[in-house]
Amino acid sequence: MTISTLKNKAFRSLFFAPAHIDRFVTKTYELSPDVLVFDLEDSVPNDLKNKARENISNYNFSADEKSSYMIRTNPIGSNFFNDDLYLIKSLSVDPIILIPKIRNIDDLSKMQDSLKQYDLENIPKFLLIENAEALLNLNEIIKNSNNVCGLVFGHEDYLNDIDGLHLKDNSNLSYARSLILNTAKAFKMLSIDTPYLNLKDLDGCKQQAIYGYSMGFDGMLVLHPFQIDVVNKCYSPTKDQVTKALEIIDQTKIDRSTGVSISFRNDSFIAPPIIKQAKNLIKKAINLNLIEKDHDC
Repeated sequence: MTISTLKNKAFRSLFFAPAHIDRFVTKTYELSPDVLVFDLEDSVPNDLKNKARENISNYNFSADEKSSYMIRTNPIGSNFFNDDLYLIKSLSVDPIILIPKIRNIDDLSKMQDSLKQYDLENIPKFLLIENAEALLNLNEIIKNSNNVCGLVFGHEDYLNDIDGLHLKDNSNLSYARSLILNTAKAFKMLSIDTPYLNLKDLDGCKQQAIYGYSMGFDGMLVLHPFQIDVVNKCYSPTKDQVTKALEIIDQTKIDRSTGVSISFRNDSFIAPPIIKQAKNLIKKAINLNLIEKDHDC
């Protein structure tokens, strides 16, 4: 996958599959997340790393064209990182690489040197931001990065790093989520929110997804198949939002055609940012095949 093709891909749900467990890997053929993430890192015991790479090597990537593919490698500098890159280089597809636990510009430099060694420097990359040092250095990291297309928030390692607690309302994650989101948007990158850990609480998952979507995140990490449809729906424009956006666009077109320079809808002023927001929402709806492509935005 090239970086240019990412613009036409959805990133609402990024489903994690521990690559060493055969039944989990087989199950992915039945699922339709926007992005299927094969994990080689935290969920895979050290003595099963080779098994995980073997499963990925044997995976039939052509069986499902609905999902994009991503591989979370082991951390930069670990004994497993270069083996992960060797695997990725050998695949018949070019997956997105998700790099975990990056902390500073030195890690970035090591990452880029290793990728160059395996001729992977131009492959799309996402960075998993999950520690305080990375947040502190985030602007510098992104300014000096090449072909980084997105930032992903990992709250479990982050809370462990700052000695924080898990709160039901995630209020202690607000700073980290906002910084990651704003940095990604400032550099025209995708932003992916942290997962919801209570797998049986689909309503809680829904509420987190709704909130993340309202913040501006492009999607979130998903840990259970049951969460995929919930997250995809929450990160998609609703029929009501599409209708209102089209009304705003149509109203401004009518007004401009008749020489009216200021538009109103339901007694509310339609400011230029609102028009832009409406057009962006319609483009997203078209990309997700929620409406026809004949809408001129």
